Amino acid sequence: MDVKGIESDEELLGLCIDGNERAWACLVHRFSGLVCKAIRYKANKHVFCINQNDLDEISQQTFAHIWCNNALHKIDNPRSIPAYITIIAQNITADFLRKRRRGSLDRTADTGYQNHSIESNSPREEAHNRQLSGTIDNLIEELTLKEKRVITLDLKYDLKHREIALIMDMPVNTVSTIIFRIKKLLRQKLEERGYDLKEWR
Repeated sequence: MDVKGIESDEELLGLCIDGNERAWACLVHRFSGLVCKAIRYKANKHVFCINQNDLDEISQQTFAHIWCNNALHKIDNPRSIPAYITIIAQNITADFLRKRRRGSLDRTADTGYQNHSIESNSPREEAHNRQLSGTIDNLIEELTLKEKRVITLDLKYDLKHREIALIMDMPVNTVSTIIFRIKKLLRQKLEERGYDLKEWR
């Protein structure tokens, strides 16, 4: 099959989910321009200049994330592909910029300056956070497929409800209701397990 001739995003999505590497190459080619625009937009919003090497690296990280995490499985409506890829690109860009700034702060400290705003958690706090995260993951696995997708986009990708609604092809009010209900359920089950959730949203 000549995947270059695929015009339908629905057919392209199906082939990529099935692991067709030529279809994946077609998807990368089709949406690379969109990803670059999303990266530049996010960088400009953070008042941060990126060069071509940064742009290429973030773009590669975006598509690698989608491929390695089977992220396309989360898309119910092929029309949501551009929005979904844009959101992932912007999230990865934001993470890239945070790490870049953190690196700049570290280099500043090496030259004799100190940064008192960076605090690291104690080993006990780190262990508690890992345990809490693992428990939440286990609880999420007990949800329905739709609920898992919605709450994952909320908790892991920190997306706005309207963005999740676009990706899932659902009304915003429905997304908000699902998230509220699931978080209430998670909080209840976590409190039953003895977790202090004052810092948990």
